[in-house]
Amino acid sequence: MSLRRIRKSRPASITSLIDVIFLLLLFFMLASTFSKHAEFEIAASSGGAASTSAPNALRLRVEPRQVFLDDLPLSESQLSSRLQAHAPPIISVSVTAPVTTQRLTDILTRLNSIPDAQIQLETPP
Repeated sequence: MSLRRIRKSRPASITSLIDVIFLLLLFFMLASTFSKHAEFEIAASSGGAASTSAPNALRLRVEPRQVFLDDLPLSESQLSSRLQAHAPPIISVSVTAPVTTQRLTDILTRLNSIPDAQIQLETPP
């Protein structure tokens, strides 16, 4: 007499494994970003809050809909060509209060493409 039990073999179900794989796929798709983030190297000024920009710096004021270079309105397409005329430009950038971070990043991306440009960010008063 045999004391072994005879087990019936069941077909392997991989439904739960597929569910886990889809959950992992969904997690990694939502957790990762597919856009390229702009990076800027920003150095702190050594003069403190009372320091001003260089006397020969071009003053660029960024507003929500327009930019001003030395108080002259410009479009964003004219900005690069106007700044490349100065060799090498020192650009002092200031913003008005309602300007979004994305707008400032777009402007800084344009300025970063100008060779040998020195960019200074002014803090709002």
